[in-house]
Amino acid sequence: NSGIKRVLIVPDNELRAIPFEAMLVKDPLSNSNNRPYFLINDYSIGYTYSIRTGLLSKIRNSSPLVSQQKSFGCFIASYTNADGYITCMPFNKENLENLGTAAENIAQIFDHTPFQDATKQEFIEHAPTYVIVHLSGHGDASDSVQSNPLDYSLIFSPDSNTEDGNCRLTLAEINRLKLNAELLVTGNCSTQQGKNQRGEGVPSLARSLLVAGSESILATLNTIVEKPNDRILLLFYQNLRNGTPKDVALARAKREIINESFSGQDRQYQRPFYWAKTILIGNQDPISFSLN
Repeated sequence: NSGIKRVLIVPDNELRAIPFEAMLVKDPLSNSNNRPYFLINDYSIGYTYSIRTGLLSKIRNSSPLVSQQKSFGCFIASYTNADGYITCMPFNKENLENLGTAAENIAQIFDHTPFQDATKQEFIEHAPTYVIVHLSGHGDASDSVQSNPLDYSLIFSPDSNTEDGNCRLTLAEINRLKLNAELLVTGNCSTQQGKNQRGEGVPSLARSLLVAGSESILATLNTIVEKPNDRILLLFYQNLRNGTPKDVALARAKREIINESFSGQDRQYQRPFYWAKTILIGNQDPISFSLN
């Protein structure tokens, strides 16, 4: 149907690890410009864990007006002083240094001063007060913790007020949070990753954040590439700020990355490996901002 431009997908079990927007629709050799043509070129793709979840999300939240003052909260974790302390996943000095810069650029869109060196306790205390929550840091759903999904964790800056630093917010703790976000964006790696559990589906950090009260989650399927993902997030927020539905805002950002790759130096960014790992789960509706 040519009139359909937005698609909501309810993937099951292992299908949750597949970014459907990366499906190749046309053979590059069949196009005059030899460009690959993906599903994202024609459709905005959103995801939900179940039809019931999607319906409940719409009932609970129908794009309320939010004040500019509490519309956006950004939490930037820092690991530069945690050598030998945080061992959740391999990361290098370059992406640690770039972690805060991209989030600071995003925060400027909302005239917001980020929580720098954000700790776990700061997130628990302040995240419920924002309609949009952006978390810039790393997540751990690696093989070392997949035997017990409750040990999956979001990783914050070490807390000098605690004896052990207490930097991990585990899935078990996330399940007990009371979030009020219409959108929670994780710049973390692997927030949608998880091991299938019989009778339980695939537990993940993203799923728990949704259960904790966020209407929608911008999650990552697995380890991201920082530079193109930072660009996608910036474009996504610009589109969102203009009143665009969340799934459409993300699709437009991804299309722009693909189009830019053909005219710029980063031609490799046309490949799904660079742009398809970030997906939107939950309520796809736009966020309406008041003029205050």
